[in-house]
Amino acid sequence: MYERFYGLYRAPFAVTPDPSLLYMSRTHREALATIIYGIETRKGFVVCTGEVGTGKTTVIRAFFDQAESDKYRIVYIFTPQVSPLEMARFICRELGMEEPESVFAAVPALQLKLLEIFEGGRTAVLMVDEAQLLPAETIEFLRLLSNFETDTEKLIQIVLVGQSEIDAVLARRDMRQVAQRVALRARLGALGPEESLDYIAYRLVACGAGELGQVLSPGAARAIAEAAGGIPRCINILADNVLIAGFGNGQRPVGSQLAQAALREFLGRSAAAAGPRLRRLARWRRRPRSDDAEIATLAPAAAPPPPPTLHFLGERLAPPEVPRVIPPRSIRMPRLREEARFRLKPRLVLRREQVG
Repeated sequence: MYERFYGLYRAPFAVTPDPSLLYMSRTHREALATIIYGIETRKGFVVCTGEVGTGKTTVIRAFFDQAESDKYRIVYIFTPQVSPLEMARFICRELGMEEPESVFAAVPALQLKLLEIFEGGRTAVLMVDEAQLLPAETIEFLRLLSNFETDTEKLIQIVLVGQSEIDAVLARRDMRQVAQRVALRARLGALGPEESLDYIAYRLVACGAGELGQVLSPGAARAIAEAAGGIPRCINILADNVLIAGFGNGQRPVGSQLAQAALREFLGRSAAAAGPRLRRLARWRRRPRSDDAEIATLAPAAAPPPPPTLHFLGERLAPPEVPRVIPPRSIRMPRLREEARFRLKPRLVLRREQVG
């Protein structure tokens, strides 16, 4: 809707997992490299976890884009709330096999099929998205599949991608056999403040902008980054709302005041969404930018620095007052008596001189 207004050829902040717009932060690069390495070296079990909205599905799609069809036979399931028999039937169907009547019948049939794929020079991959939803008995079935191996190689590579709850499931005592088979682990985390700004600039440039300043002012981009708390999905949603506000007001690039007003309006629509972000923002400190550093060098040395303040969407929060500590009476009394003794000492000397 607003692409032509900002000089873009596509929407830069869509919430779909588009691998062409994947911003390779340090954690995303490590997660993708871990998945690729675990599959190519046939490690067997690989687990990748991350919080909601950190880009787990986008990393999976990035692997699919890089995977060569003549090297891999990929089975992808994103609704894993299934029983062992349903999982076995799904895998068999994706591999071009007849659906088995029971798990007992599926196990030997799958073993023969996986051995055939291996002898053909390809690697069988089972990619499970939203793995935290897997029932315990289905995870146990996946462990049985991981037992299919030759003397030197695993016949199927199982990649579990999901939220951090999957770690809690695998940490249970009844899951220790599965946990011991996990050869590689990766975790996606939130972006840092500077990474969030780079993320915004990367997506704008990838969609046709010459630079960040063509669409957003530095203050507007920083307001979006702080309000999102480093979660890529939140950055996309908030940035999209800011660009809509700029388009509606005919402002290009979008300034910080308009961005803050749009963010305040969007976050205020849902108390459940606004609460955590407000608390998260209160812990964020504004980092000095390069232009701030230049201004600081031009300031007179004798001028004292202003008291630290925290800015949130245009509102200035004063630093907390430090309470005055008053010692208890038991500590103050000896000191008062000592001061009184020194005050009385000169008078005693004068009286002695008068007597003499």
